[in-house]
Amino acid sequence: MLDVLEYICENIDPSLNFRVYLCRDAMCNTCFAKVNGKSRLTCLERVPEGGELVIEPAGNFGLIRDLMVNYSRHSSERQAG
Repeated sequence: MLDVLEYICENIDPSLNFRVYLCRDAMCNTCFAKVNGKSRLTCLERVPEGGELVIEPAGNFGLIRDLMVNYSRHSSERQAG
Protein backbone atom coordinates (compact mmCIF):
# COMPACT_ATOMS: atom_id res chain seq x y z
CA MET A 1 0.00 0.00 0.00
CA LEU A 2 2.81 2.41 0.82
CA ASP A 3 4.20 1.92 -2.69
CA VAL A 4 0.82 2.92 -4.14
CA LEU A 5 0.74 6.10 -2.03
CA GLU A 6 4.28 6.94 -3.15
CA TYR A 7 3.32 6.32 -6.79
CA ILE A 8 0.31 8.64 -6.46
CA CYS A 9 2.47 11.33 -4.89
CA GLU A 10 5.24 11.04 -7.49
CA ASN A 11 3.07 10.64 -10.61
CA ILE A 12 -0.47 11.85 -10.03
CA ASP A 13 -0.84 14.24 -7.09
CA PRO A 14 2.39 15.64 -5.63
CA SER A 15 0.38 17.50 -2.98
CA LEU A 16 -0.66 14.22 -1.27
CA ASN A 17 0.61 14.13 2.32
CA PHE A 18 1.26 10.93 4.26
CA ARG A 19 3.94 9.64 6.60
CA VAL A 20 6.83 7.82 4.99
CA TYR A 21 9.42 6.21 7.20
CA LEU A 22 12.21 3.92 6.21
CA CYS A 23 11.42 0.99 8.49
CA ARG A 24 8.81 -0.49 6.09
CA ASP A 25 8.61 -3.37 8.55
CA ALA A 26 5.91 -2.36 11.06
CA MET A 27 8.53 -1.27 13.59
CA CYS A 28 7.73 2.44 13.82
CA ASN A 29 3.90 2.07 13.56
CA THR A 30 3.55 5.58 12.13
CA CYS A 31 2.10 4.67 8.74
CA PHE A 32 -1.36 3.77 10.05
CA ALA A 33 -4.31 4.64 7.84
CA LYS A 34 -7.84 3.35 7.45
CA VAL A 35 -8.02 1.07 4.43
CA ASN A 36 -11.58 0.23 3.44
CA GLY A 37 -12.68 1.22 6.96
CA LYS A 38 -10.10 -0.85 8.88
CA SER A 39 -6.94 0.45 10.58
CA ARG A 40 -3.91 -0.89 8.76
CA LEU A 41 -0.17 -0.29 8.52
CA THR A 42 0.35 0.91 4.96
CA CYS A 43 3.87 -0.56 4.93
CA LEU A 44 2.43 -4.07 5.36
CA GLU A 45 -0.98 -3.81 3.71
CA ARG A 46 -1.27 -5.35 0.28
CA VAL A 47 -3.43 -3.73 -2.36
CA PRO A 48 -6.39 -5.99 -3.18
CA GLU A 49 -7.02 -6.79 -6.82
CA GLY A 50 -10.10 -5.19 -8.31
CA GLY A 51 -12.82 -3.41 -6.42
CA GLU A 52 -12.76 -0.02 -4.79
CA LEU A 53 -10.01 1.05 -2.43
CA VAL A 54 -10.77 3.76 0.15
CA ILE A 55 -7.83 5.16 2.11
CA GLU A 56 -8.54 7.57 4.99
CA PRO A 57 -6.51 9.07 7.83
CA ALA A 58 -6.07 6.99 10.97
CA GLY A 59 -8.74 7.69 13.59
CA ASN A 60 -8.32 9.16 17.08
CA PHE A 61 -5.57 11.56 16.01
CA GLY A 62 -5.68 15.19 14.95
CA LEU A 63 -5.63 15.53 11.19
CA ILE A 64 -2.75 17.56 9.78
CA ARG A 65 -3.48 17.08 6.07
CA ASP A 66 -4.65 14.28 3.76
CA LEU A 67 -3.45 11.06 5.44
CA MET A 68 -1.00 12.75 7.81
CA VAL A 69 -2.14 12.83 11.44
CA ASN A 70 -0.65 14.27 14.62
CA TYR A 71 0.79 11.45 16.72
CA SER A 72 2.41 13.80 19.26
CA ARG A 73 -0.61 13.93 21.59
CA HIS A 74 -0.92 10.14 21.50
CA SER A 75 2.82 9.76 22.12
CA SER A 76 2.80 12.10 25.14
CA GLU A 77 -0.24 10.29 26.59
CA ARG A 78 1.58 6.96 26.27
CA GLN A 79 4.64 8.34 28.04
CA ALA A 80 2.52 9.84 30.84
CA GLY A 81 0.54 6.59 31.35
